[in-house]
Amino acid sequence: MSTSNQPSDDKLFVSRALEASIHIGLVGLLLFWCFKIGRPFLQIIVWGIIIAVAIHHIGHHRPLRWRHRFHGRLQAFLKVAQRGCRA
Repeated sequence: MSTSNQPSDDKLFVSRALEASIHIGLVGLLLFWCFKIGRPFLQIIVWGIIIAVAIHHIGHHRPLRWRHRFHGRLQAFLKVAQRGCRA
């Protein structure tokens, strides 16, 4: 280990540590900002996921003929509900 190489290694380590800490801080700031923007929509997103999972499981546990029989009615209901929400 040579002593002449020690200060340059220390400077390199410090510069890399500083760069890494700046990147980590910026990523943390970006995540905080995204959460702050998306916070009002969080409850809607959670309920959307719950309803999507529930409907998905209902459809996959029923026989194929049952799914075809009610599929058109479900589509019609969702279309009417969607238009009703826009009005």
